[in-house]
Amino acid sequence: MADDVMHPLAGRGSFWLGGLALLLAVLMVIQLFLNHGLQAQIAGNQKLVLKEKAISTVDNSLVQLLAKSAYESHDADITALLARNGVTFREKNGAGTATSGAPSAAGGQ
Repeated sequence: MADDVMHPLAGRGSFWLGGLALLLAVLMVIQLFLNHGLQAQIAGNQKLVLKEKAISTVDNSLVQLLAKSAYESHDADITALLARNGVTFREKNGAGTATSGAPSAAGGQ
């Protein structure tokens, strides 16, 4: 009589489990390809960020040089250009002398 009892996974059950395993394998392959696409996109974005960082360094150097030039030559046009773009600066208090922690009284540009 024990031979007449069918195992629960025999027949249709094993068919459905095999189909489910195949479906999961296909989904894993699809996920793998999607993951590679995202990795490529992230690598491209990282290169762009590094490039922008290098450009930003050059931009900051140019702004500092323009501000120094405007300060030394008292050029109102360059000062106005910098101000329109959100860059402001003040004259230093003397030639490299230390201040007492108070803002510069010279104010200036």
